Amino acid sequence: MTNKKYQDGTYYGKGRNRIGSVEVAVTIKSDKITDVQITKCTTSYPKAYIDHLPTQVIARQNENVDIVSGATRSSEDFMNAIHQALQNAKNA
Repeated sequence: MTNKKYQDGTYYGKGRNRIGSVEVAVTIKSDKITDVQITKCTTSYPKAYIDHLPTQVIARQNENVDIVSGATRSSEDFMNAIHQALQNAKNA
């Protein structure tokens, strides 16, 4: 019997602070993160600053991504949103 960490499906998360928020959709298939989309970004900095972070999540299979210089809070919002989505996938 295998212990699965995540349930298959698409899970949503949101990270926010005083200057905006980032919302994500994380898709899990066969206990792996297979897709990550930034579904909404209302931070002070353009979404383009953090557009590359979803590929890091897929490569690393967790929410620990590099902080983007000049968009620290947006990066933190993104990580918090991923963390929330992954928690939802664990508890599904």
